[in-house]
Amino acid sequence: MPTVPKIAIIDDERDLVRLTEKRLRAGGFEVASYMEGNGAYEFICREKPDLVLLDIWLPDVSGLEIFKRLRASRELKKIPVLFFSAHVSKKDDCVDKLGADGFIKKPYNPHELISLVKKALDGTSFPAIG
Repeated sequence: MPTVPKIAIIDDERDLVRLTEKRLRAGGFEVASYMEGNGAYEFICREKPDLVLLDIWLPDVSGLEIFKRLRASRELKKIPVLFFSAHVSKKDDCVDKLGADGFIKKPYNPHELISLVKKALDGTSFPAIG
């Protein structure tokens, strides 16, 4: 029996997180969410999710810093990370300069979200949406 992919959502916008959780669960994914970065990083280290949706602006630590920590870790660097932000001006920094697996602009199209998550889990490259 195939395992259900586990996705970590790290974002401080409670309503958006709840809606995204609901959509991803309906898409067949297991979801864990965090409203701040340090607790999320500890979760990722412990649980090693299959994919991370990561906001850039968090209350305690930058999503960019969390991404750098993940990529610096031998155990965590292969986990796909999709930046999840309304700040499209940061797209090139996230994808081209840092090497994120993708960028999803908020607000997002629910069907595109599921499609992009599946592509990232399959290792299909896509630069950004939005």
